[in-house]
Amino acid sequence: EKTAIIVGQGSVGSLVAMLLARLGVGRFLLLDRDTFGLVNISRHMLTCTDLGRYKVDAMRDLILRINPYAKVEVFRGWLQDVPAEMVSSVKNGIVVGTADHHGSNADANDLAELLGLPFVAIGCWKNAHAGAVFHWLPGRNMPTYGQANAQLIEEERRKEEERKRREEEERRSRMTTKYCFSLF
Repeated sequence: EKTAIIVGQGSVGSLVAMLLARLGVGRFLLLDRDTFGLVNISRHMLTCTDLGRYKVDAMRDLILRINPYAKVEVFRGWLQDVPAEMVSSVKNGIVVGTADHHGSNADANDLAELLGLPFVAIGCWKNAHAGAVFHWLPGRNMPTYGQANAQLIEEERRKEEERKRREEEERRSRMTTKYCFSLF
């Protein structure tokens, strides 16, 4: 029985999951921590009836409508937090990275390497101005996603740290302003 471990259930991940269900893949592990919102409507396989639901739960239901015999496990969280027992039994399948962050796709490739499974990453970049497809096969001496995209991953990490620093500065500024006004 083929298994698809799909990291990310955004627009690309949901399409991949739906198509693999239609092609007859019988077992899925869907990972994502986000809920389905209005910002997702225009480009996602889910519909208005799924608003507010966790993407993985709604996609599980969609897969089961396509193939009621499929086995679909979901994890609402980060790949790094997935219990080992959820992935350790996977011997025949593929890991698909469709996450928003290059670092998450690198982690998905690391999982594929650990399990000895092929890996593919598919994604569109911000505002869909570009996209990329990456593949890795076990035992072929190929660079992993993390190795091939080390510069992008580091740049993404720096931007995230800068964003968090700015948010903290803004929070402190609001607190200082609030405190100053409370003195009067």
